Amino acid sequence: MPKPNPEAPTPTPTTHERLSSAASSAPWSPSLSLSAASFLVVWLILRPKVPDFQVDSLSLSNFNVCSALQSMTGTWSVGFIVYNPNKKLSIRYDDVESSIYYSPCFISETRVPPFAQGTKDRTSVNATFSAANSFVGAPVARDIDVDRARGRVSFNVKLLARVEFRRGGWRLRRRLLRVLCHGVSVSLSSKGELGTLAGWVKRLPGCCLRWGQCVWCKW
Repeated sequence: MPKPNPEAPTPTPTTHERLSSAASSAPWSPSLSLSAASFLVVWLILRPKVPDFQVDSLSLSNFNVCSALQSMTGTWSVGFIVYNPNKKLSIRYDDVESSIYYSPCFISETRVPPFAQGTKDRTSVNATFSAANSFVGAPVARDIDVDRARGRVSFNVKLLARVEFRRGGWRLRRRLLRVLCHGVSVSLSSKGELGTLAGWVKRLPGCCLRWGQCVWCKW
């Protein structure tokens, strides 16, 4: 009878054996599976809908662009109308931040107080931005001067918020809501220092259109 070789290598388990071993040792919780199933059922029943955002107003004051310094100065006051289309769910908005741009050029940002909406509620939200001799670069300063000569300048407004859907004691985990308001047009006064919102707004589910440019919400 042959003697066993003590130096013989230990057989390496196959991939199937490793997976089977990991699966058998992995913890399994019936309560976790039940919670996931309950969450899915609640989600399918309530069917949360993304809120609608619309830029309702925009005023611009003390607006000035210095080509020599390649800088911009101004105060922007933006008003949003936020609509909760859900019939069964209220919405809570936290960590709300908004920013304003000229094309891709960042101008200013601000924080907005948290707010909540009941079902089918419509809420006004305001954000104020300011810039004092903020550097924008020669190309941006030149483009803005061209727009000012035409009497109209367009800006892009962004809004971020942590959103939580609620129904009674039920809470859906918070998600990040991103809103882009693209091409918000401002009509300027004859001196170019003051401006108000120009154009018309057409509201669509989850977005609106302003002069053909889409304002949209994205998770």
